[in-house]
Amino acid sequence: MLTFFMSSFISPSQKHLSTFSITSPQIKLHLLLIQENKRIYGADNAKIGWHYHPFADPRQHINCESMTFAAFLQAVEDYFDD
Repeated sequence: MLTFFMSSFISPSQKHLSTFSITSPQIKLHLLLIQENKRIYGADNAKIGWHYHPFADPRQHINCESMTFAAFLQAVEDYFDD
């Protein structure tokens, strides 16, 4: 199994970390926004198909269409603009 992992700070002063990983051969994609070592938002296609973990309660799994990295970053930007 091959796993690719990448992360980058969105807001170092507020300790927000955006990360994604792609695992093969199943091609699972995980998009996460982490604050103080806790997921505060995310989307992935693991186990139950595409779903996201909303800002209001990131423990939830809400079914959705596939999410691109650009759409994920837009949701994060929208969150911080509010």
